[in-house]
Amino acid sequence: MVDLELLRELVAFQEYGTLSAAAEHLMITQPTVTRKMKKLEQELGVTLFDRQFSNHIA
Repeated sequence: MVDLELLRELVAFQEYGTLSAAAEHLMITQPTVTRKMKKLEQELGVTLFDRQFSNHIA
């Protein structure tokens, strides 16, 4: 089962547009959000982000 905290952070990223803004809203660091989004991708078995472009959702 997917950790609901990871989904909450994904929703924050969608709402705020960047990992940095989502992290600020969630009161955590941007590297923490990045690590958690990588974990979410692994858990779901899908790519959520296009890493060729900074902070863009796939």
